[in-house]
Amino acid sequence: GRYDEAIGPLRRAVAADSTFAMAWRKLAAVLGNARMPESERVAAATKAYQYRDRLPEIERHLADAFYFFAVDYDPERVIAAYRAVLQLDPTNDAALNNLAIELSRRGKHEEAAALVERAMASGTGASFYSVLTNTRLDQGRVDDALAVVDRMRRDLPDAPEEPLLRAGVLARMGQYDSAEAILRTIMAGNPPPSLAQAATFWLQRLSVLRGRLGVAERENERFRDVVRTRGNPGALLAADMNRAITQVVLLRDTAAARRTLAAAEARAPLDSLAPEDRPYSGLVMANAMAGNLPHARQLAEEYARVTPKLLQRDSADAQWIRVSLAIGEGRPNEALSAIRAARGYRSCVRCFRYQEGLAWEALGQPDSAIAAYETALGVEDDMGTFAADAYTLPQVRRQLGALYEARGNRAKAVDQYSAFLGLWRDADPELQPQVREVKERL
Repeated sequence: GRYDEAIGPLRRAVAADSTFAMAWRKLAAVLGNARMPESERVAAATKAYQYRDRLPEIERHLADAFYFFAVDYDPERVIAAYRAVLQLDPTNDAALNNLAIELSRRGKHEEAAALVERAMASGTGASFYSVLTNTRLDQGRVDDALAVVDRMRRDLPDAPEEPLLRAGVLARMGQYDSAEAILRTIMAGNPPPSLAQAATFWLQRLSVLRGRLGVAERENERFRDVVRTRGNPGALLAADMNRAITQVVLLRDTAAARRTLAAAEARAPLDSLAPEDRPYSGLVMANAMAGNLPHARQLAEEYARVTPKLLQRDSADAQWIRVSLAIGEGRPNEALSAIRAARGYRSCVRCFRYQEGLAWEALGQPDSAIAAYETALGVEDDMGTFAADAYTLPQVRRQLGALYEARGNRAKAVDQYSAFLGLWRDADPELQPQVREVKERL
């Protein structure tokens, strides 16, 4: 699991032989695991596919599968290619691991878990534990996910990603102080760059979740320093989006958010980035939330025009863009249609539930809004969904409290208002007016 260290030898391999398809495929996988720019992963996966005819049968299927996973997403072809590998070699680590990832995205969690267990029985790989942990989280089996991380510590005591995985599961369990302590220990230990990028990202998210905006901004700056050193300009823009979304959602200052976003694009013009590295979905969402709808629409049109068509098909970015524009432009029925389509992209119980609740509220249907918000409070889904919770979970608690209060359900209103105050009990002074408002309601 020392992904940063693997990149150099793989780059030297393809420099020595530019048609070395096996090395291109492994490089694509490692670049993704090391959180490097998406354009580099796409380019490597495309090279592996381009030269796949040079490969023996098993490796050819693996190159096909990764291409249709990372470049031209086609889940049926991904699954078929990995199953073809397992017909030839039932113990192939890559096929067992990566087929489990795809099946879990399709909601077939038990089959996915069984495949990873087979991989663990026949080989060793840090990614096996990450995949199985996230599969258990997808099922809402948080205790079982933590047991997988414990198993990883026993089996791979030197794996760099184990503490990060543990912190993520503890955060999902609501043990925020414990998760933060682990992340700070990671950062104190001179971690590899990819781990530092992830740890500072999660420290920023945990701080936002609990209303500690000053700490969140310091972690956001550390994140910026890491990704700047790694040559990841798209992630730099993402850091600016974090600041803007904080200004909109938490501080309710749309003017400040618009200034932040304009300055970010001025510093890093989108046309200076490879199309695959431009964070269009986040920029559309942030601008729509900030009320800058003309620019949000312009960015959506630019995404459709410049992003390779293969990457747009069934893309999570494309789904987020449609949902964000519909919400921002006050088209709740279209937002709900876009959300339903987005859930067809992958099995995801909690995805878009906050946005769905907003749409139902806009339509004057409080029962449906309550159902959406209550689902947003569940434990199902992997760490990617939890990343959004930092901004939305306190809002969901407050919205639910208000909806239950309006219905006269005092007990549930008290529960939700109390949970909101628990999250923001140490919130920074600029958030205290909102805390006082909820205290008065309580």
